[in-house]
Amino acid sequence: MKEKVAFIGQSLGFRDIGSILFSAIEKEINNGYKTFIVSHHSEFDYLVLDILKKMIFIYPAINVELLVINNTFINKYCNNLPSRIKILTPTFNEESYQQKIALSYKYMINNSDKLICYINERVYKSGVKTALEFAKQNAKEIVNLYKP
Repeated sequence: MKEKVAFIGQSLGFRDIGSILFSAIEKEINNGYKTFIVSHHSEFDYLVLDILKKMIFIYPAINVELLVINNTFINKYCNNLPSRIKILTPTFNEESYQQKIALSYKYMINNSDKLICYINERVYKSGVKTALEFAKQNAKEIVNLYKP
């Protein structure tokens, strides 16, 4: 059974992929996915969240989970979210923020069936690229929206 789609991505570099992302999410809804999980670490994540906030009114059967690792983010951005967006606040014992981000990516990948991402795989090293490799190692279905 198709359960959940996760999202990870890097900076968009002034690219407008909103319509491409909307279509990708809509395709997964039509394929039977009902739950979508996103974090708040990149420009891509904010775009995903903005689109999902609109889509919950178009598609009342879908659910959105927002994984948050930063209390400042909760205080600043989560007060006016629609009630159908569930805030997840897992506890990661790592001290550095970068380690928490890496663990949040793993959390989302481990708790999803599919990954939609925006990642330039030619980049030598990055946290999202490491997360993409983790998803591949765990045999997740992957849709990469990045086009050079």
